[in-house]
Amino acid sequence: MRATVIQLLVLVLSVLFVAPLGASRGETIKDEKLRFTLELPAMFVPRPDLVGATPDVIHAFQIATEKEGEPPVLLVIERLGGVISREPFSKERIPLGLDAQIFVATWQGFELDAVAAVEDVQGTIGTTLSVQIPLRPQAIQVKLFGPAGREPSLRALFGDVLAGLRGETNWLPSEARRPQVRPLPERERWTLLGLSIGGIVVGLLMLRKVSKSRPGGTVLAIAAALFFVSFAIKDQGTIEGRLLCSTLRLIGFGGGILGIVDLVLGRRPRDAVVIPADSPKDPGG
Repeated sequence: MRATVIQLLVLVLSVLFVAPLGASRGETIKDEKLRFTLELPAMFVPRPDLVGATPDVIHAFQIATEKEGEPPVLLVIERLGGVISREPFSKERIPLGLDAQIFVATWQGFELDAVAAVEDVQGTIGTTLSVQIPLRPQAIQVKLFGPAGREPSLRALFGDVLAGLRGETNWLPSEARRPQVRPLPERERWTLLGLSIGGIVVGLLMLRKVSKSRPGGTVLAIAAALFFVSFAIKDQGTIEGRLLCSTLRLIGFGGGILGIVDLVLGRRPRDAVVIPADSPKDPGG
């Protein structure tokens, strides 16, 4: 009895303190052609019958079902045929009618846009998690399919799979934690563009007015200040911030041209009084 209690305590302690240190690993896959390695979580076994099911499927694995009648957890690696850019994934790219949402997955310090979708795979309703990995010389897509209603555990397993994936990337290391600019709806994009154009026009008209009432060089100084401020402002990785910086930059650039023209032409303020050199003196003086 005492030995049984001790064994149970050892088992509990191992679960509490050893398991959180990392998922146990199984087979390691080395893809020489695409130059990546994948250290699989334990319990995954190969599914060679799925490789080549579509031309892009290069690796496939599964975890045996835990309940009778429940579909297995499938892991599929697909090649994408080339490298991918840093452009964020837009909801507009999700097919109409597909129950899906975008979430953030982490790979080698990069935050990637991943998709969780409820799909019907060969008559079985389940959850598919997918993400595109920016490998070099060719990007890949990792897909994990499992029973519906088990998305939290599938996401944890998905993270373990990505943690075991290693390879060269075409993305710069400085982009790893760069804020991603989320695309805006078309109506908001047009509204922001209109505000930017209106701001540029109003700004240039105001500088034009200043050039007619202030000494030469004033407009050039204001334009230079706006131009340098546009670089000093942090856009915070948002479209609105970048648009503000671009608007100030264009006003500063256009105002700089206007200021140079004023200096070259030697324009004087409209209210300046010019006294001719040969004007007669005041008799009363």
